[in-house]
Amino acid sequence: MYKPSYRSKKAKRVFESVRTERGFSAGQSDIWDEVACMQTKFGVKSRTHDMSDVYEKQKVNLEAYIKALSVEENQAGFTAVINGRIIGLEALSQP
Repeated sequence: MYKPSYRSKKAKRVFESVRTERGFSAGQSDIWDEVACMQTKFGVKSRTHDMSDVYEKQKVNLEAYIKALSVEENQAGFTAVINGRIIGLEALSQP
């Protein structure tokens, strides 16, 4: 549920921050804004504003989704495809 685009935005911010000699700044406030948007989208009220509260509320949906996926023996990554378009790719060094 945590969009890959969030990770990409964060990586770009860190890269730009290092490039401009400002250190390793990830724009953490932007991440918290994204978490707040997810909480609003899924109707989660959280005292701690923790993303895990969103996951907990969506647990049944996530478990059903995960059960629908198959994993091959020695699999070391995955490609996510929606409507024939690659939307994500994860390659790992080990299964």
